[in-house]
Amino acid sequence: MTKSLETKRSFLSVSRIVLAVLMCLLFTGCALLDIKDKGGMVNPDAVSEEETGVAGNETENDMSRFMKKKTETESDTEITADGDQPVRKPVRETMDGEIQKTVSSGTWMTETGKSALVEDREYVNQLSAAAGVYFIDYTADFTSGGRQEQVKILFPYLENLPADHRIECDGDEWYVIVPASENWTIAVNRNTWNENTFEDVKGEEIARISDGLPFLLKCNISDLHSNVMLTAQNGNRSASWCPEYNLYAGEVFGNEDFVTLNVMNEFVNTGYLYNMDGSWYCDGNVNDQGQPFFYNVTLQTDLAGNPTSILYYGGLLVDGSEEIRFYWDGTYVARGPAEYGSDEKTGPWEYEYWLNTPDGERNGTIRMQTENDTLYIQDLSGDSFFPYTGNDSATFYYLPQSAMDEAAGEGAGDEGAADDMDYVAHVPEIHEKILQGMSIYEEESEEIYGEPGRVYVLISDNGSQYVREGYYALTTKGVYRMDYLTGEWELIE
Repeated sequence: MTKSLETKRSFLSVSRIVLAVLMCLLFTGCALLDIKDKGGMVNPDAVSEEETGVAGNETENDMSRFMKKKTETESDTEITADGDQPVRKPVRETMDGEIQKTVSSGTWMTETGKSALVEDREYVNQLSAAAGVYFIDYTADFTSGGRQEQVKILFPYLENLPADHRIECDGDEWYVIVPASENWTIAVNRNTWNENTFEDVKGEEIARISDGLPFLLKCNISDLHSNVMLTAQNGNRSASWCPEYNLYAGEVFGNEDFVTLNVMNEFVNTGYLYNMDGSWYCDGNVNDQGQPFFYNVTLQTDLAGNPTSILYYGGLLVDGSEEIRFYWDGTYVARGPAEYGSDEKTGPWEYEYWLNTPDGERNGTIRMQTENDTLYIQDLSGDSFFPYTGNDSATFYYLPQSAMDEAAGEGAGDEGAADDMDYVAHVPEIHEKILQGMSIYEEESEEIYGEPGRVYVLISDNGSQYVREGYYALTTKGVYRMDYLTGEWELIE
């Protein structure tokens, strides 16, 4: 009896031990499950910042949702056209030297597009914004083949963009919209302006982007108010914005929730290829009838040195005078070094061009190389760059801007171009802004109240973005300021 009782006690003791071990394992497993799944069977990618309630640096940002891989093909060297012409900034490196290269959807995107999207989303999230926005161009220029290619280089994730991510409303302004993450949904609604309350009135929904991926938007008939309203939604957070681009200020009017994307190219002609201010002239050709024929080409760039626009004309040389037979404009992009060992600044480099002609768009690829004051241009594919002569190559000579102005009899003031700019730069209103860090650049001349005038633009640079702050002009009557609301010139000195 005693032995039986002891046996039962031993059995109960062992049972208690086994039960205790099982309970420990159970609790340990739950704890491990909580650690792995952040408090239960919840996908951490689906937890938004609003749901976590954690602010600042303690929150896992949107960019950490992307896979991190060691870079293999990326490098710190940017593709450039002449050594100073970045096509796109490289993707930012993370703290541990890795870069985030993939996105969870957006199957149409190339690997370059996915990397660019990661970079732009990272910038938007650093500002705690709902989306990044960028004004591309007006319809007349945006629909040209050259501008389309320039936009794809600037925003690689727009390559192969599906039709449902291209929203076309009434208007002529084109914008790129980049949601901060795939958790954001953006609705596009019609918008009107209430003249009594001076408020925007949201109307019916036109489109909705629910996958949080980039899209193109065309809108705005009037400069007075936007005809669409964008509403971004992520959990309990909501933000609205009406697209507005001010031509004279040269910037998008955003807000703290819709911020301008951090890109360098603004498709603004502020420089020249090879940093050579002027055009390239060729008079060594003959047409099919054996008559001397000349070409004059101007290759313009933006502030970052990226190719922007081409101005191209040519014609017959008759007794020393030029009889212009064509005058075309267009766009061009750098396609890369023409061959191994080419010099970054002088080439040879390959460029693709698109020229607007009365017979339609002319498209081709050329090779260009400079040596001192000469430029060698050779056809590679597509339409010939040399109309009316049948040439496939030619040597051009540098024609400085000062020589062009002298030949054309131009000049707004009594002095040369440099003296005119110096005079304008010392006007008190302009000089004060220059002392604040702005820079002054000369734009294309235009007629102002019946007189030829030099036009200048003041540009500020905060290190990541250029902004045109104001336009000024010089004629024989004095210095003018442009009213950015009306576009009218006002005499200030």
